[in-house]
Amino acid sequence: MKDRQLLIINELLDKENLSIAELSQALNVSSRTIRNDVDDINRTLSDLSITGISNKRGQLYFCLDLDARHFLSHSLKISSDTFLDPKERQLHIIISFLKAPHQVKIYEEQKQLNISKSTMDKDMRQVREFLAKYSLTLDTQQGAKIEGAERNIRTMIQQLIVENIDISQLAEKGSFEGSDSYQIVIDYLNPKILEQTNIVAKELILGGRYEGVSAREAQISVLMAIWIRRLQEKQYLDDSQVSNLEIANTRIMKSVNNLLDKLKLTVPENEKSYMTFILKTFLGEKEVRIDKWAESELLTLRLIDYMSDVEKINYRDSEQLYEQLNSHVSAFLQRQENHIEVFNPLTDVLKTSYATIYQDISAFFKSKYSKNVSAGEKAFITVYFSTYYEESVKENNFYRIAVLCNYGEATGQLLAANISRNMNVEVVAVLGLQDINSLRKLNIDFVVKTINESTGMVPSFKMPPVPRKQDYQELKKFIAKADIKKHMLSLKQNPSAKKNLLKDTISLIESETRKNVSARLVDKLIEIFSEHNIEIKEREVRPMLQDLLTDDKIQIHIMANNWCEAIEKTSQPLIKNKSINDDYVVAMEESVKKFGPYIVIGPGIALAHARPEDGVAKLDVSVASLAEPIKFGNKANDPVKIIFVLSAIDSYSHLNVLKAIVDLINKPNKIEELFNKEDKASFKKTLFGVEN
Repeated sequence: MKDRQLLIINELLDKENLSIAELSQALNVSSRTIRNDVDDINRTLSDLSITGISNKRGQLYFCLDLDARHFLSHSLKISSDTFLDPKERQLHIIISFLKAPHQVKIYEEQKQLNISKSTMDKDMRQVREFLAKYSLTLDTQQGAKIEGAERNIRTMIQQLIVENIDISQLAEKGSFEGSDSYQIVIDYLNPKILEQTNIVAKELILGGRYEGVSAREAQISVLMAIWIRRLQEKQYLDDSQVSNLEIANTRIMKSVNNLLDKLKLTVPENEKSYMTFILKTFLGEKEVRIDKWAESELLTLRLIDYMSDVEKINYRDSEQLYEQLNSHVSAFLQRQENHIEVFNPLTDVLKTSYATIYQDISAFFKSKYSKNVSAGEKAFITVYFSTYYEESVKENNFYRIAVLCNYGEATGQLLAANISRNMNVEVVAVLGLQDINSLRKLNIDFVVKTINESTGMVPSFKMPPVPRKQDYQELKKFIAKADIKKHMLSLKQNPSAKKNLLKDTISLIESETRKNVSARLVDKLIEIFSEHNIEIKEREVRPMLQDLLTDDKIQIHIMANNWCEAIEKTSQPLIKNKSINDDYVVAMEESVKKFGPYIVIGPGIALAHARPEDGVAKLDVSVASLAEPIKFGNKANDPVKIIFVLSAIDSYSHLNVLKAIVDLINKPNKIEELFNKEDKASFKKTLFGVEN
């Protein structure tokens, strides 16, 4: 049996269930490979008369009693020690190769890791690829040795640690226990050294710009611990690697000297200057060399101008942003000159949470700057812009629009670009006449159209394909007259809102096939994304009842003389919210008159609804308890005490809401409890089972 298959068994014996996606990511192989491995494992287990691994919607289950576990371990010679996954092995291998003066033989490392030669060969290829990113090589002639500039080796170690563990744990005194990766790092950096660097980090941050910021404290502590480890091994920088670091005798230099004295380390002066400079940049202390002043000012201004233009946010007005960014850019330029890279443990989070800002910053450096800029630097700069964005977005609202043009796609795109330049808008879609039915599915404020065509419930304004100045003046009058409210958030203007891959995929399928997506297909898409470890926001596509049923859509003990009036009054919050129109209410009543009281779905509960095309703008739900129970004409379930009104837009998005409502059918006592509630807070607590 392969090493990877033994690892899968070992992991499942330990945790009893894991997703294919988790194993795929941990073992750095595809989901299909994991499924094939499980099939191979199950064939072997069948030969041993042992219950196999079951796969339920991408989740693997392996539950054995104690006797079966012992028999399996003996039969397959599974070690009681935990196997390391590929990423942990890479960390272990590199750290082993860094330890001086002993040079590790590759076969010794293979034996210690308890893996096959082919697995070790694959790991070594990955190690070499990782080292190559930092212009480092691996000499294996007399035992493995990492070779390259000392500055690059330190940067590589920093990144290696950040990629494998949460470094904030290292700043917590006395908590030097954790995962295999964590333990490998701890053993390398030395707990006693970390205790000392943690103390120095706290002292340096105290009273400064980053006081209380644990992530920055951890960064400083780890930086110094790596530095100390390399100094103890007498791995020094040469003078060419620390040119122009003119550091005055500051409190930082004093802290550095005190730390070296405590550890009884005597090191070259250039090493002290190097660490003092690094710490200054991480503490945000501005000390700009005169020859870098003009370059720093210019780069800062260009960056702010660029981001203001592409983000359509006026970053130019913020003096605080300019001051903070200029301070960072000053230190960044000096780091670049000395080939020093910073690492940022929040890089991946920032790249995801503020994707648009990070991507625009990356685009600036790619097109406007001649040197490569690390992901860590771009992430730090993202922090400054995203902070200002979060403050300004409250006031910087905008409109989401669709362009409806029947002159051709190019003309429609030209009109969209023209409007974007002259108005604070986000163009969500450019559509032709054949796509007009898609408008109701878009989250937009109004439509700009070039044709005389009704857009239903969505407000619209007609403009020529190439608008003139007076056309924009008329558009502004239309917006004011129609009382169209600006959006607070969007994917373009709010980088923290992640794009919903599931929702986008469904929209694409519907637009290409001209058919509504089924609930079964949505389930299949969710399963596929999960197997490939792709993050989705199912709740945005299929919200829960509590997501939609806000206080304004809950009414307690409404007075109604008959079932028609009960439906009409329960519908009012949805009409006010513009989720439905009056036609939808009429359609619900007509359906009951035509087909009977089918909306009474259980004892004491009714779910009023009609077809989406009868006047639905968006998915929504409202509920009301009746002051007096009302007979709808359903002998089995009358009288009705609780009534819901549901506005569904397709065949899948309302399913979670429907499940929650239907669940009440089997809980007649809960219907009675809801009917007896006198206020919204207690009503919600009973309905949802939690405080809301």
